Amino acid sequence: MDDRTETAAKACAACRKYKRKCNKALPSCSTCLGLRRECDYSIPSSAQLNPEEEIVLLRARVGELEGLMDKALAGRRDEFSLPSSVRADRISSPANSSLSSSLLFLDQKFFAHLGFSVETACPPMQVDIANALKDELNQQGAMELLVSRYFDAVHNWMPIISMMRMKRVISRSREGIRADAAFLLASMKLLLHTPESGTQPEDTRLYRAVKAASLQLELSGLQPFMVVQGGLLVAVYELGHGIHQSAYMTVAHCARQAISLGVHDQEGPKFLQPWAEWEEQIRVWWFVLMLDRYVTVGREGRPLCTEDPKKHTPLPENSEAWDRGAMTSPNRLYVSSSASVIASPYARLAQAFNLLGRVIRHCDDHEQDFDFTLDELNALHQAISALLKLILAEESNDSYAATAMCFSALMKLHKNHLSDSFGQDYVRRTDSQLSSRIRECSEISYNIMIDISLQILDFAQTLELRILMSGVDKMSPLVLHCLYRGAYWLSYLHGATGEDKFLTGRSVCDGVLKTMSLRWKAADTYLQILERLYKETGRMIT
Repeated sequence: MDDRTETAAKACAACRKYKRKCNKALPSCSTCLGLRRECDYSIPSSAQLNPEEEIVLLRARVGELEGLMDKALAGRRDEFSLPSSVRADRISSPANSSLSSSLLFLDQKFFAHLGFSVETACPPMQVDIANALKDELNQQGAMELLVSRYFDAVHNWMPIISMMRMKRVISRSREGIRADAAFLLASMKLLLHTPESGTQPEDTRLYRAVKAASLQLELSGLQPFMVVQGGLLVAVYELGHGIHQSAYMTVAHCARQAISLGVHDQEGPKFLQPWAEWEEQIRVWWFVLMLDRYVTVGREGRPLCTEDPKKHTPLPENSEAWDRGAMTSPNRLYVSSSASVIASPYARLAQAFNLLGRVIRHCDDHEQDFDFTLDELNALHQAISALLKLILAEESNDSYAATAMCFSALMKLHKNHLSDSFGQDYVRRTDSQLSSRIRECSEISYNIMIDISLQILDFAQTLELRILMSGVDKMSPLVLHCLYRGAYWLSYLHGATGEDKFLTGRSVCDGVLKTMSLRWKAADTYLQILERLYKETGRMIT
């Protein structure tokens, strides 16, 4: 008996069209049979396509499939970063909903065992936010203008919001904007706002509306990703305009929100997660780390609320490619990657803040022996100096914030080894033979501080030129601490040595801070502190 199945000479039309493997069985191939569709082996001459036409058809098919994927994923956008065990069939009962929300935080394993889920129903837009966005909601093109202004002024130094996603948000009907998206839009508007002279930034009506909306969203139990992004924008407004205590608390709140969503765990994309979405989460978590370190750099003995990145934590990819939605090379960079490898300006900023975090932990650790402390001091100095040298050699116009953070890290590192408390702490716990080594360490740090202060003078002059070319509205507030510490030490060195070059340098830093105060009111606070310092004559300040 002959078991052979009769086959066609060529694949059927459907398998050719969708590039599927065809077993050419007659009267129907196994693929068409399984899909219950007509199997057509006829090959009209007019149906033959040249390679260029096939490419066009394939691109159209890919676009169609991506659209279907976006629709399929749209329903889970708010829960995309929760653990997979959290995403189960929803419980519609209010009692069960309340229980599931509590159980997620109290016992996540039992939560998964019961098949509970986090409710993602979004409340309507708050009245205060609707009033704050009244012009954007009612005037034609006003929403698009707001988003355009934000990306033009802020995205260059804080690229944490997807351009493509915001375009989709504002393309919806004005009535269809969700509460979380409205909160993010209001936060964008707040960050673009500069309080008028003579007014308190915390008394701004928009600021209070956004803060109230943040609390309402939290009380609703909602944990969307855009609320974390909006919170980070609010934190930048606060630290940029001198609302320092609120900034300190807001950053910690954003860190907890992000951790609750699982945004901190970004060693690889989630199942079926688009690359651009994964990259956006990486960028947001890095900015959480950055702000945590920035609001802590001036404080003593205050631990960070976020851990240091692990060696396999990915660094941000090229911002221009991400803005286009174009997936970059699969060989992406990680924290453990060599600093000499070419990286984007935002990745350089992440590397600088990572080192700043290590400096903060080093300065707060008083339990290590002196030899270990010296070894760590030298290692950190070499790592920061190497990164700074690399950034300056790259001559990127967008790396000025990373340069500033390297200077801030070096200043904090060596200032820590100048303070009297540093030497006294070790003298109390060790024998007197270490005194000479402590003095030697302090002298080295003192000379390094002189060199860094003069480098900050040069950096301040480049910032003057940048402001002249691009305008102060596009400047990052993350450079303010560096300018303040530079002016502080230049003033001290002038008082200690009487050399005019230090007085000239102080004046340059003061001038840049005064110009920056036109955009960021925190620069005024720094100037007031420096004015008090300048009145202190004849004192050695370390």
